Amino acid sequence: MRRSTAMLNSLPFVERFAWFSLSTRTSPTGLYDGTTPNATGVAYRSVP
Repeated sequence: MRRSTAMLNSLPFVERFAWFSLSTRTSPTGLYDGTTPNATGVAYRSVP
């Protein structure tokens, strides 16, 4: 997550970005475990 967001932030043509995940029932790609951010969610929230 940190490397991906750093790369996106460095691209001059990217003004902003958002995270869209697959279903949490079939894939662990979400940022939250219920209402609590998981490790990836914490990393994403810390991106300036």
